[in-house]
Amino acid sequence: ELAGADLSERAELAHHWYAARELPAALATSVQAATEAARVHAHPEALRHLQRALELWDRVPDAPLLTGTDRFGLLLRTADMSEHAGNDKLSVELTAEARALVDERVDPVRAAAAESEIGRALFNAGRADDALEHLARAVRLVPEQPPSLERAESLAAYGRLLMLNGRFSEALRPLEEALRLADHLEARRMGAGDRRRAARPRDRRRARRRGRDAARLYQRKPGDRQRRRDRGGTGPGPRGGGGR
Repeated sequence: ELAGADLSERAELAHHWYAARELPAALATSVQAATEAARVHAHPEALRHLQRALELWDRVPDAPLLTGTDRFGLLLRTADMSEHAGNDKLSVELTAEARALVDERVDPVRAAAAESEIGRALFNAGRADDALEHLARAVRLVPEQPPSLERAESLAAYGRLLMLNGRFSEALRPLEEALRLADHLEARRMGAGDRRRAARPRDRRRARRRGRDAARLYQRKPGDRQRRRDRGGTGPGPRGGGGR
């Protein structure tokens, strides 16, 4: 009940500041209200708040400072919430808009993240062939050297979708590479002996898990495989609960 009251208060504040044309406050509280709504799985409400934030973005100076993200991040977050709210078409549009913001020659890793998100959105929209093209492009964009969790993640996502389309022999190579890379990075981290590094950001822990889970999933018999999406992860798979 208390959580519901807090959620309602955040939403009311966002509406109040917007109606009062206090745009910086409206932007900040809209993002906060979206976070609260997503926490209780109120996905359509969270989506509405994020769409309001996108509407306000270019009208508010220092928007990244107020929200803790940039327009690219906000677009991907809104796309993810669109999926959870059941609006696959909007998710595809938002991920494509995010991709257009990134020059792959300047930041290939971020461009690859956008390509992976486009792939996931297309897959959930029933366009598996198009999704595969974008996930393959993500793999090509992430440099092989130095070894990175981002590359392990892109390989795992691509291999998963190949499997979900019955292309098991093609899936083997990216999934095995993802597993080897994840294990290599984990061994290197543990070998450093720095316990403080155990508190890595959540997305990095997920990337290690995805590399292993994808390879294990490949090892199942085809009849036993499940079309699923890692909770809170990126890459193709059926729509599930949880936010980014």
